[in-house]
Amino acid sequence: MISFIDITEMKNGVRIRVQKKISKKTWKNPSNRINEVYMIVVSEDRNQLIDEILMMQKEELEHCKNLRALYISMVNHLNNHEMHNCNERGVDIRVGDICYIDFGNAFIEEIGFQHFGIIMSICRNKAYVVPMSGNKKAYAQAYDKNNPNGKKHLMRLNKIGSMNKHSVLFINDSKWINTARIIDVKGHLKRNSQLFSEIMERVKDMIS
Repeated sequence: MISFIDITEMKNGVRIRVQKKISKKTWKNPSNRINEVYMIVVSEDRNQLIDEILMMQKEELEHCKNLRALYISMVNHLNNHEMHNCNERGVDIRVGDICYIDFGNAFIEEIGFQHFGIIMSICRNKAYVVPMSGNKKAYAQAYDKNNPNGKKHLMRLNKIGSMNKHSVLFINDSKWINTARIIDVKGHLKRNSQLFSEIMERVKDMIS
């Protein structure tokens, strides 16, 4: 069971109406949450918090479809999360690099764990990257001149560097990341190339 509070009144000035206990199955159904505002109840006891976190992590692990990727991501986070950039691990990067990146655990509809990505910009230890995948279904659905009815948040990309197959860029997943998430550099696309300019235009179109 998961505890939540329906906020309306509280002693310290925050108002509470009622406390509910809702099963995860019930909570996952959006129709059970429409027009309801909840706040997760957090214990002030450190040991109790640790126990609850471990219990939730165990449940998450039992339902995880890709334990290997999760394990790698947890190891990378443990080892690298306090690093300011990838240079501290001896990884040098520049704009146009195609890198192997650990995006970490993610929500549904977000790219997560280990994927390739291209660096579009670098600023103060962070890189703006466009994630990519070798997903054949997404590649087939991507928009380009040969597929004018394709999905514009997807962009096809041919083999570059040591990449051994065609890829698809997930434009709508582009983001700033701490460069410490970058594991390795696998290829490079010159920033003055036509393809790099096309990717940049697609990114601008997506966020404008």
